[in-house]
Amino acid sequence: MKKILILAANPKDTNRSRLDQEVRDIQEGLNRAQRRDDFKLICKFAVRPRDIQRALLDETPQIVHFSGHGDGEEGLIFEDNLGYVKLVSGEALATLFSLFASEIKCVLLNGCYSKLQAESINKHIDYVIGMSQAIGSNAAIEFSVAFYDALGAGRPYEFAYKLACAAIQLNSSVSTSFDDTRKSLTLDAEPPQEEYLTPLLLKRQGLEEAGGATPVSGLNLLMDAQLKKETLEATLSKVEQAGQGRLEILNRQISEEERKLQNTLSTNLKELLEWLKNNQRELSHSAFRYMSEQKTSLINGLSKEEQEDFQWDIEKYVESVYFSILSNSFTLLDEPAIEPAINSPEAYEAAFAFIKQKAPGRFNQEVVGLMSSRFDYLLERLFITL
Repeated sequence: MKKILILAANPKDTNRSRLDQEVRDIQEGLNRAQRRDDFKLICKFAVRPRDIQRALLDETPQIVHFSGHGDGEEGLIFEDNLGYVKLVSGEALATLFSLFASEIKCVLLNGCYSKLQAESINKHIDYVIGMSQAIGSNAAIEFSVAFYDALGAGRPYEFAYKLACAAIQLNSSVSTSFDDTRKSLTLDAEPPQEEYLTPLLLKRQGLEEAGGATPVSGLNLLMDAQLKKETLEATLSKVEQAGQGRLEILNRQISEEERKLQNTLSTNLKELLEWLKNNQRELSHSAFRYMSEQKTSLINGLSKEEQEDFQWDIEKYVESVYFSILSNSFTLLDEPAIEPAINSPEAYEAAFAFIKQKAPGRFNQEVVGLMSSRFDYLLERLFITL
């Protein structure tokens, strides 16, 4: 189970921020998430410097989230014993986090002008998110909620960051008062024109090489379009207010990017991709039926919820293989977006083997072998190298 530690501070002599609403909305999102049992949310309010170290020692979190104000080069704002401003520098925070680097994987600094502190912390922590300029509370809350919604759906940190930025952009039509920004009263900068560009994701040096090569540009366009589509679908009420036309436009963008990529593929490979895309749900259900009948030992003992999660896993893994073949890159499989619902490599291996055998005879051995290698690589990433 991953622990999310939220450290919130809103001293008496700073702007009022809706920190309690942010925590409440994050908790509500995690409660409804498919992987809700994988996360535990721990909240500390009116945090003083000593409270930070105590919380890290007591809770051993994997994700640390700061919610409050930033003061640029001066540091992040916590509280002193009387409830007034107490600045903590990025260097001090980096030194503290370095002692917990083996446990903490991600730090989110949801306060204005926290880029410098993020850069210091990122020397020790794999993923750190900071804000390059002022950000309003509305945007800060939208970012946090979408970020943890994505993690709760089993997505990796980079995807969660992109989804959260898209959520700010999606809600950009909502009026934001910059009297309610997450900066201290001493900073007097102009509000950013495009808030979705304010959050910055930093990856620790060397992490990129460990995770594989950067995806090709065509796939980046495709996944960005898919990301915006998922954001729209996840916030259906807002989409309805804006009109279904926006969703139709994004669907057309995705189709166009797929078409461009497929133009470079052989006819046989195009047919294989079409088969994977059109049958991913049926392949998942068929594989489960086969295992229920022929491999019952792998299914026995699973609860109904685990069985449903397992089928959903297979469907999403087929989709990952599809995009991996389409982009001619293993990158999407290097950090699987969906963690296995059950701890049974044999079950996933049997399901993948069934799908590989279901490939129609019209496909030549070369393209079937290409698909098989993707499934084999994915299985290795899920259960051997993670």
